[in-house]
Amino acid sequence: MQQPIDTTNPVSGKIVVAAMAALAEIYLHNLSEETSKGKRARAASGLYNGDLPYGYCNPEKGKGGESNWAVPAIVPEAARSIRRAFELYATGQYSDARIARVLNDEGYRIVSKWQPQGGPFGKDTLTAMLANPFYVGWVVQPTGDGGSNRRDDAHLLRGRHEPIIDQALFDQA
Repeated sequence: MQQPIDTTNPVSGKIVVAAMAALAEIYLHNLSEETSKGKRARAASGLYNGDLPYGYCNPEKGKGGESNWAVPAIVPEAARSIRRAFELYATGQYSDARIARVLNDEGYRIVSKWQPQGGPFGKDTLTAMLANPFYVGWVVQPTGDGGSNRRDDAHLLRGRHEPIIDQALFDQA
């Protein structure tokens, strides 16, 4: 937009614009590939990609940013609510919505970047939490195909973080 290119001239304008568009497309494709490589490298190193799940924190926050290579640490109060949720669900007598009500009634609050002061648990939050293998000590290996990394067929790698629950409880839930 800053260059005085005459797009009405097929030789000097349209060709230049087409070449610039092609270069931009190549740049974006390369950027996507490099980002995918970086995410695969983090997962291969046992580290999470993206925002840490509820119950974990970055122990080096403020020392190099959120994208550092620090191993996530457990937040004890949050871990208690996660264990409670899995234990309730594993009984087969509680729905996601009912567990959210129980946790809220017991005084637990979910803390996230959207609710830094803490807010009530909801059904959807519980649904995602109960399906997250990170709580058992796994990280999801990005597929690199542009698809979801949370599919049932996603490749799991052992994480470097301490699990909050054991595999038997996760499987039971």
